[in-house]
Amino acid sequence: MVISGGSATLLGPIVGAAIVVIMKNVVSAYVERWNMALGVIFVLIITFMPEGLVPGTVRIWKATREAMRKRPAPAAAAVEEHRS
Repeated sequence: MVISGGSATLLGPIVGAAIVVIMKNVVSAYVERWNMALGVIFVLIITFMPEGLVPGTVRIWKATREAMRKRPAPAAAAVEEHRS
């Protein structure tokens, strides 16, 4: 549970436990081998977000927000082109 949510925050283990319970209930309704499906999900989380879902999601959110800030606004770009 801590592996999926992340141990660096207080919210990480709570989110991890919720994910495990929800995934068990949802996946087991459709797949007989839900343990294997949950194992694959854990491997994907560890591979792509080794710090856990909560810190990984925060990191991606901050990077996306920073990239959006650095991108010039369309109106400012049009004014800049018009001046040239």
